[in-house]
Amino acid sequence: MCGMELDPVYTEALTPREFLGVYAHQSHDIQSVRVMPPVLGERGFGRILVERRSPVFRRGGRSATLAR
Repeated sequence: MCGMELDPVYTEALTPREFLGVYAHQSHDIQSVRVMPPVLGERGFGRILVERRSPVFRRGGRSATLAR
């Protein structure tokens, strides 16, 4: 049997578009939100750091997530 290892993630750095999706469908699970402004010279509008009440499970190695 081939299993996939998943890591619990409590904190994620999301794009504004990703944040709107999480907020629309999982606002009850958001514990705190912190806006991270864009870095000069990079594309985009920065990131939104979202801390969740309960974990979501992701495959390891996703750079935009932080494990608790």
